[in-house]
Amino acid sequence: MTTYKYKDGDKELFANEMDEVENVSYRDTVIKFQASSIAPVLKAYLDKDNKCTFSYNDDTVYNAALEIAEKTYEDFIKSSFDSCFNNLLKKEFSKKEQIRLLKGAQLTETQLSSLFNFAEECGYKFSHYKWQGDPKSVKEEKLPSFMHLKDDGSVEYVGDTTLTEGQMRTIINQADVLIARIFDNGIHWHCFLQTYKGLKGMESGIQGSRPHLHYLSDSFGISRDDLVKMIKMGRYPNTPVHIPLLIDKSED
Repeated sequence: MTTYKYKDGDKELFANEMDEVENVSYRDTVIKFQASSIAPVLKAYLDKDNKCTFSYNDDTVYNAALEIAEKTYEDFIKSSFDSCFNNLLKKEFSKKEQIRLLKGAQLTETQLSSLFNFAEECGYKFSHYKWQGDPKSVKEEKLPSFMHLKDDGSVEYVGDTTLTEGQMRTIINQADVLIARIFDNGIHWHCFLQTYKGLKGMESGIQGSRPHLHYLSDSFGISRDDLVKMIKMGRYPNTPVHIPLLIDKSED
């Protein structure tokens, strides 16, 4: 995991990015990632708390963050999902059968976590790959260390930049990022792939106007190795399976 820390006056911001992993435990990887994300925030809070009455060090803080991460993970995986995904991971299907099986299927972010945990319970190992393209229109500009587009459309950023807020907003909206999560049991593999544009509902096609995931598998006529090579070049095969990614009801 790569951790970034930005400080601008009294403001501190922590950002974490999951590193590429291959054929590992999904549960262990996610819990470790979450704990490593929580720990620096927890430590920063304790360092500023003048009323803190107990001693602590980095190990103490990380262990506390690990407990929080484990509890959060267990809460997330309790969510039920459509039985079609259960069949997808446990049975053998042709490409046409998988397309038919997943027609109309959808997931919330919590259900997606629960599904990935279920894949591990079915004997699948987890791999995570990410590709990010360089901004095309601002090569001569100085980018800030961090940019975030807030719900009201304004941009929050940390660090010096020569960009206007409008330029930063354009970069965020047009970010070219590809993330692929592959589950492989040594016989079959399933890939759940997302692009930033796809998550924002900014892709073409019937499902392109709403947040969605792309689905691929070994039944689609491409090898796992070739798929990974494409991802590392910022490309992926066309697939008719787009799975809408919904907001959890509790967040409405």
